[in-house]
Amino acid sequence: MELPIPLPSAAEMRAIDQSTITGGTPSLTLMERAGAAVTALVKEKFGTELKRAAPVILCGPGNNGGDGLVIARLLGSSVNLVISGAPKYSDDFLAQFEKVRGVAEISLNRFGAGALDIHEISKSELNDLLATAPLVIDALLGTGSTGEPRGSIKEIIESLRSRSKAKVIAVDIPSGIDADTGAVSGAAVQADATVTIELVKRGMRQFPARELCGEIIVAAIGLDTSISAEFSLLSLSELTPIPKRTNAAHKGNFGHVSVIGGSRDMPGAPVLSGLSALRSGAGLVSVVQLRSLGYELMFPELMLHTVPDTSGSLDLAALPQIESAISSEHTIVLGPGLGQAPETKAFIEKLFPLLKAKKCCVVLDADGLNLLGARDFGPEWVLTPHPGEMARLLNLSTAEVNADRYKAAAELAKQTGSVVVLKGAGSIVYFGSKGWVNMTGNPRMATAGSGDVLAGLISGLIAQGLSSIEAARAGVYLHGFAGDIASEQGVRPIIATDIAENIPAAIAKWNKSL
Repeated sequence: MELPIPLPSAAEMRAIDQSTITGGTPSLTLMERAGAAVTALVKEKFGTELKRAAPVILCGPGNNGGDGLVIARLLGSSVNLVISGAPKYSDDFLAQFEKVRGVAEISLNRFGAGALDIHEISKSELNDLLATAPLVIDALLGTGSTGEPRGSIKEIIESLRSRSKAKVIAVDIPSGIDADTGAVSGAAVQADATVTIELVKRGMRQFPARELCGEIIVAAIGLDTSISAEFSLLSLSELTPIPKRTNAAHKGNFGHVSVIGGSRDMPGAPVLSGLSALRSGAGLVSVVQLRSLGYELMFPELMLHTVPDTSGSLDLAALPQIESAISSEHTIVLGPGLGQAPETKAFIEKLFPLLKAKKCCVVLDADGLNLLGARDFGPEWVLTPHPGEMARLLNLSTAEVNADRYKAAAELAKQTGSVVVLKGAGSIVYFGSKGWVNMTGNPRMATAGSGDVLAGLISGLIAQGLSSIEAARAGVYLHGFAGDIASEQGVRPIIATDIAENIPAAIAKWNKSL
């Protein structure tokens, strides 16, 4: 199994830098390496633009700007260098500035009042430079920057966004992006490519940062990456494999999933969960069906628990039958299509202690989350909220959740003691003190029932012997992978059953990689 790929925060990245420096590599040497690595990639990928006219390199007052100065010096051709005005510049920046000052082909300009005694250009001159440049390199702000860009840096970014049609390459991270969260609180650079130093920063894997980065290229410069990070990238090679089947295997060896959910308005949701549990390899799958519906909405391979109800929603009348039908050996999916009727709330409050007493592994989804809220569920439970549900669980707004998805996932895991899957583009899995970010999946999967399929997939993996955290990690990855396979097959648009039907293909490719 390969080592996880870290996704460091800004603080963790500083620790990595400092560990490397303490280990004997001077900070200026690292800056030279970073500048050289970016320069090589710029020449390789954007050589045509370099030949057309002088590139513009935008430098801020910190070490990210120092990287930009190294790039200007190493490009070896005419370069227009624009340095943002500032009252103070970092020591490493100033050291690199002294090396650049005497290079004749570099046109030195400053935009905004600052401590450097060089030519100050006007806003119109800056606009003209950016409007005519075929290539712009953004080295204004690095990973340590937080909040909205201010002063001359803000003006430079706004001019770049409004005036330039150039190819834009960001050094380490596009300016204006929060390296920890991926949030943007003001002006931010839209890059065609981001050359990130040594490791992708965790904010770059969430939106809107993910879109603003363009193509992400990692440039290794020999940093000490042995320091562990709170978050890492979900990759196929480090997922826990499903136990192999013996020749004498039978359906009882692969677990029993029971899906508790459904209502008159949403009868199909638990069926989707049941189907995906079957497609993931669970040996037996039962789905609760309300007697008042009067018909069986299901696939023939699914077993049925027909239960009494009084109003088209699960209520206390169903509790005795459900209690007798499930055992501690069952994996439960609770919530798909449940609805939020008062009688269903009463039912689920009575069901909760029964599931805890039986020590069932439970995947809690949809209205199961809304009705139970955040409480001490324990490590056997997997919670799968989307941002709106997460907001209700944490008493936040959806905007607050999306502003820092990492923090939200970690907080809910801490409050509940459970595995948390925060769904969405770049889904986050969190348990204990560690998190993982998923990169499989595509926008076509944004369709009704997609979350029900994920809940069933995770439950099917638990039923076959994976722990809750192992199943959540693998389930999230395979769910997106199945959606990608459906998309590659030309399915347009994707619906939830397309995702479920491609789970076996995703698992087959996973097994082939082992």
